[in-house]
Amino acid sequence: INEIVNNLKKGPLDENAE
Repeated sequence: INEIVNNLKKGPLDENAE
């Protein structure tokens, strides 16, 4: 379950960085 939260946090965060 923690892996999903990490992926969701890393997903939008990466898109916002661009």
